[in-house]
Amino acid sequence: MAHHGSVALRSIKYAYRNPSKMKIYHYHLKKTGGTTLNSWLGMLVPDQRMWQPLAAREIIPGSMNGDYLRELEVKAAIAPFCADVIYDHYPLSKHLNESTYSFTFLREPVQRLLSQIKDWRRLRVEQISAIDPDLSECITDASELSINDFLIRYHHSPIGALLDNYQVKAIAASSIGLEAYSISDMSQLLDIALLALNENFNFVGLAERHFESRTFLASQLTVPPVEKLANLNVAAADPGFTQQVTMAGLTIERCTKFDVVLYDEARRLFESSLRGAEKYDFARFETRDAERVLAKMAGYPRDAGIAFSVRDAVYGEGFHSRDAPGGSNCALWGGPGLNTVLYMPVAPDAEIEIMLWIRGYADETIRENLKLAVDGVPVEHFYSPAAGALEVLTGRLKTQRPFVRLEITANHSVTSPGLDERHRTFCFDSYGWRMR
Repeated sequence: MAHHGSVALRSIKYAYRNPSKMKIYHYHLKKTGGTTLNSWLGMLVPDQRMWQPLAAREIIPGSMNGDYLRELEVKAAIAPFCADVIYDHYPLSKHLNESTYSFTFLREPVQRLLSQIKDWRRLRVEQISAIDPDLSECITDASELSINDFLIRYHHSPIGALLDNYQVKAIAASSIGLEAYSISDMSQLLDIALLALNENFNFVGLAERHFESRTFLASQLTVPPVEKLANLNVAAADPGFTQQVTMAGLTIERCTKFDVVLYDEARRLFESSLRGAEKYDFARFETRDAERVLAKMAGYPRDAGIAFSVRDAVYGEGFHSRDAPGGSNCALWGGPGLNTVLYMPVAPDAEIEIMLWIRGYADETIRENLKLAVDGVPVEHFYSPAAGALEVLTGRLKTQRPFVRLEITANHSVTSPGLDERHRTFCFDSYGWRMR
């Protein structure tokens, strides 16, 4: 691997340290499954410490004026002080410190490029009109032109940064900033990107192996693994798409030539990370990490017990990202699967009542078919009125450990076409327990 002395590279890859003090940085490359991943990451911190992306517009350096770029850089400098989990398309590596766990995901280059085009083609006229004017014409052309004509037209434009070997440019930018998008020598840029991929990230995941990637991340971050996430920001192909791909074969190859080399290195790094890694599942989390991690959860008094708000960090799986984060109406919906898992600390060896404050149900019949289990053991439950909620679901048990795994299972989920396309079961704002 060549090293270009004219470009200052900064290595930020540190040894894995104390996860309890660690900030998390996901350098989110476009169309690599990052939106889905970020929905999970955002639940690992309180809603007041959630990340708000820096740029309201697409990051297209060649079309942005200097004042806007300087504004972005000012915001980037304070990013580590604003959130505990950071995810952004903007390269923030140089602003991070040694307590940051940095990672990124790459995707097979041809599929990533086609996904970008499909993403633009799905947008409606009213959505396009609300987009950055630098992009609106391009997005309209994505639908009106063939893939080959579209790529040829925009290959050398500023927007081509998102189409022509985008992953090489984006990863190189993690070391040298947006200057990466102005370097025309792709061989040089590839060398920078290869070095950056090896030195700037604690872990490199693969979009095609999303479950394995996020399970490894959960192990590193000492949080419960997540078996199923709602796939977000996914676009379907339109009629004739496959034929257009075939006809654009040579153009697509030129637009992904250097990305292919980088992706091969990403696969090597991914396999190296997983080689020898221990199996990580709920059982391993519970024996290795749960007591320490869950002990830091802070509850509040409610209905003669202790409640944990969904506005704080939520450990588990089987729920969508927060509705109305940051406000008093903040709540979670169970879904997209039928099983919702919540971890919380409890008094060990104690007779308690588990409580779940429910706001509502996606369908009236879901309520009567809910099943409750704690640490894998079925628990009978009943419903009672509760201030500030529709009702509270309650189950009685004797604890053993200083934490419990609460599981609520529905028999079906519901979508609301045109209103809420998510598969949902029940809605809740808090969960907790009280002494019997």
